Amino acid sequence: MVNALLTATVGAQRWMDGDHMDGWGWVMGIGMLLVLVLIVALVFFFVRESGRNSHSGGPNALDALDHRFARGEIDEDEYQKRRDILKS
Repeated sequence: MVNALLTATVGAQRWMDGDHMDGWGWVMGIGMLLVLVLIVALVFFFVRESGRNSHSGGPNALDALDHRFARGEIDEDEYQKRRDILKS
């Protein structure tokens, strides 16, 4: 009876000390590291792509100048002057 109790106590202590992994602890550690790297890479990719798309979809400078002239915000002389500068 004492021997069984002692064996159960030692077994419980070994399990609580992390010995229950039987060599799979390092595999789980590498797996967790890979998941973390994947999450960081995805966040980096989406942040970079969102910054890239915000500049390409908008109107360019000539379009903005055309709209300002059409709305009457600038006169014809200023329009021609700025258009020449943008095209050069």
